Order: sequence, then structure tokens, then C-alpha cells
Amino acid sequence: MAIRQATNSDIEQIAILNLEVQAIHVKIAPEVFCIPSETEVSDWLTAQIQAENTYVFVAENDAAIDAYLILKFITRPQNPFMHAHKFAYIDHVAVSSSKRMSGIGHGIIQHAIEFAASYGYMRVELDVWSKNIAAKGAFNRQGFNPKTERLFTESTPL
Repeated sequence: MAIRQATNSDIEQIAILNLEVQAIHVKIAPEVFCIPSETEVSDWLTAQIQAENTYVFVAENDAAIDAYLILKFITRPQNPFMHAHKFAYIDHVAVSSSKRMSGIGHGIIQHAIEFAASYGYMRVELDVWSKNIAAKGAFNRQGFNPKTERLFTESTPL
């Protein structure tokens, strides 16, 4: 398995992986997520590859992309309530369903952590949906721990 930065020529394969994980998100929270068109995904991925402070990585084996990860470098200025701080944020990570539990996810996440550290971003964060038990387990096994919790309530119409 080789891990490298993505190029525009990878977009078609990344889009397929994106749709796999997007289907999981739609199943978990259909009121939030939708299935985008291929054009929407391609355009969005192109923008991510070109975005400043954003790094798209792919894990490939024999020219087949088995996983992708989008890493963003975030810098927050000091304000009256918080110190200035910076962190790397894993915005997307997806592993082909046929390659899960093979170590590819671990490898691409570890690559992102090391890449971030090489630029002085020692903290790496990500979000996971509470109902996505498989993803939570995978992230916990890699040393990710809960930091905050987002709660919600929904009102009923009067």
C-alpha cells in the first residue's frame, strides 16, 4: 500500500469511495445528509485538492484507490475566552468496504497524523456520528478520544 497526495486524476476513484461513506451517513441521519450527484462530488473534490491548508491523501494498491482522507490545518486566534491554538482536522476519511479491517484506514490516518506533526500540528481532531459505531471503534483504536459532545433537541410544531 502506498499513501500519497491526491491529484485531479484520482477524483473519479475518490468519488466512488465518497459515495460509499455518504450512503452510511444518509442511513444514520437522512434528515441531514443527501446523496450528491457525480458532478457535485467531482467539483467539490477538485476544490478540496486545490484548497489552501487542505491536503487530500489516497491509499492505493496496484493503482486502485482503497482509501482517501482530507486533512485541514486550522488556526484559531486568541479571543477573550480561548488561547490561540492550532490543530489538524480530518474532514473526511473513507475506506473501501472491501478493504475495511485490513489496516488501510489505520495506515492513512497514521500518515495524516505524522504529516500534521511535521508541520507543527500536534493535535489532530475529527468528528464521528454517535450512531456510527464501527467508525467510533476504529478511531478509538487509533487513540482518538472524545473531547466534546454535541447534543440536540427537536421542537414539535405548535
